[in-house]
Amino acid sequence: MKENVYIRVSIAGFDFVIGPLDAIQQQKAQNFKSFFSKGKHGINLRVFSNGTIPDISLDTRVFSSGSHWQLYRINKDYYFKITSCEKNKEFISRLAVFPSDFSSAKIYTYSPVGDKGFPLEYPLDQILLIHLSALNKGVLLHACGVVLKEQGLIFVGSSGAGKSTIGGLFSEYKQALILSDDRIVAKKEGSDFMIHGTPWYGSLGLCSPSKVRLKKIFFLKKSVRNSITPLSAYESFKRLTSFSFLPYWEKAPLTKTLSTINSIASIKNLCYELSFQPDKGIVGLVEDVL
Repeated sequence: MKENVYIRVSIAGFDFVIGPLDAIQQQKAQNFKSFFSKGKHGINLRVFSNGTIPDISLDTRVFSSGSHWQLYRINKDYYFKITSCEKNKEFISRLAVFPSDFSSAKIYTYSPVGDKGFPLEYPLDQILLIHLSALNKGVLLHACGVVLKEQGLIFVGSSGAGKSTIGGLFSEYKQALILSDDRIVAKKEGSDFMIHGTPWYGSLGLCSPSKVRLKKIFFLKKSVRNSITPLSAYESFKRLTSFSFLPYWEKAPLTKTLSTINSIASIKNLCYELSFQPDKGIVGLVEDVL
């Protein structure tokens, strides 16, 4: 591979130009291969891999994830600091600097063992999509997205709820397209909500950069029998909020995300509780309410 290459990635309608990347970083970028784009324009994520991480004043911290990333505000810029651990020693592995509108970024990478990694890998990739979605009438959901007969279905649930199982059943019996079995972006585009696939998949291992108009949302509940129950707008809002990735770190994008969730929950005949056991009968039951 050539050195100092730029790659272009498109996720949920957001286009990124990432680079320059060395050969190792390009190889790690293959996780995003299905989302590579030929577009010439996008959010420019300028990468600095010389091992120097700019200093940050600790008193500018405004949010901590409680684990390995923190957010700082200096003037009007966002500073996302991501820490890693090698040989029992913690260090700053990435520092991403964004203006308030997230129109560009500078990403600094470092590793004491020379493993620079791909700059847009977890958790920065999802932090970025959460924030951009919030600013653009969208939300990242913990869900499986399925395209069936050109209609978009979302199956929402926590880890172990059966998202990959449901995705597998639809893929097997209806040859449906799986957008992702773990992370889906729902976004208002024109007068419709569209659902987009993401590169972040679960145990099914399937994902697609495609998008489709949202038709139904099903909240998963394991049961000894299959049944579907309509949900009120209030109950739909509560459940959607529980399974959304919210930008807790900033009031404005958080408010926008909650407004988007409320708009989705208010759509009539959209949200249902899906009680199910893992058999192909669930496929026909879902089809009956489309």
